[in-house]
Amino acid sequence: MDVSGRVDERLDAVIAITLKNDLGQTLVIDAVIDSGFNDALSLPSAVIQQLKFGALPSIIVELADGSEAETQTFTGRVVWDDPRGRIIRIQQGEGRPLVGMALLLEHRVTIDVRYDGAVRVEPIPGSEEDI
Repeated sequence: MDVSGRVDERLDAVIAITLKNDLGQTLVIDAVIDSGFNDALSLPSAVIQQLKFGALPSIIVELADGSEAETQTFTGRVVWDDPRGRIIRIQQGEGRPLVGMALLLEHRVTIDVRYDGAVRVEPIPGSEEDI
């Protein structure tokens, strides 16, 4: 399944992703691709509460400046390669939603780096995600 988006006015690569809870409710949000974020997804608490994602233990994460912080984690689904939704770990973060490298694993990301440039995420041919 290919995912697409645009480069915004901040020069962030933004894609639309579909989130799904255990009750089958879905929500489409815009999320920024962050190659410095190693987990799958970071969402604001309002989105996590709206979809009633289940809580997991909090974890210690290393921030871009090298400092550490504790963050709450949750389990949820993203409709990415499987229409039923792929179960992922979600970190709570109060900034813009972030798509991290764990969610992008086995995918090619193409970005036309210019204002309103195209962003495309597709499975790498021959990868497990392509089956």
